[in-house]
Amino acid sequence: MSLFFDYFAYEGRKKLVISVLIALIVVVFAKSWFLKAFFISVFLFFLYIYYIPKNRVELLEKDAIFSPVDGQVTDIFEKDGKRVIEIYKNLEHGSVIKSPMSGIVEDIYFRHGAFLDLTSRKSHNFNERFTFVIKDDKKMIKVVSLAGKLGFFGHSFYKPKNNRCDFSEILGFCTEALFNIELPEEAVLNVKKGENLVAGISVLAYLKG
Repeated sequence: MSLFFDYFAYEGRKKLVISVLIALIVVVFAKSWFLKAFFISVFLFFLYIYYIPKNRVELLEKDAIFSPVDGQVTDIFEKDGKRVIEIYKNLEHGSVIKSPMSGIVEDIYFRHGAFLDLTSRKSHNFNERFTFVIKDDKKMIKVVSLAGKLGFFGHSFYKPKNNRCDFSEILGFCTEALFNIELPEEAVLNVKKGENLVAGISVLAYLKG
C-alpha cells in the first residue's frame, strides 16, 4: 500500500481509498449500469488529479529560472520595479508544484480561505493562498499561489527539509490556481503571454551575464 501511495498526493489518498471501495461495492451489488459507470468515473477522476508522476530532473541550465507548474502564461507585468509572470493552471495540467531552482526556502506564508472563481475580484481578497521565496547566492524569486474554485480538491505547500530544496523537487500540490512568479531585476524573460509551460522544463527567464 505504501508503494501505491508513493505515486499519489496525500491530499487525495483517503478519497482514492473510499472511492475505490464504493466503486467495488456498487459494481458487485448494484444492477444499474449508470451507478456503476458513475462511481467508476469518480474513482478514475481522483486517480487522475492526485497522481504524482516520477520527479524527473531535466538538465539544469546555468542561471535559468524554470516554471514551477504546468500551465499557461496569462500575463506579464511590472510590480515594484520587478517583472512578474502570471501562470494559470487547471485540471488539464499536472497538479504538482516543483521548485524552479535550487536554494533556500524562506518567508513561507499560508492563508486559508475561500475557493471563489478566479475571475471574481473578491477571489484575490478571500481565496486561499500561499507564498514562498527561494534564493541562492545569485538570485531570488517569490512565488504566490492563489487557489481557484477547484482548489478544494487540494492546495498545499510542502515545507522542504531544513528549508533547502533542489531543482525540480516537489514543493506542493494544487488542482487549480493562479501563480505569480516575481523575478529578479536582472532577469531576462524567456516566455511570452499565451505560452504553455511545463514544470521543470520550460525556462521562464535567464540572469544577465
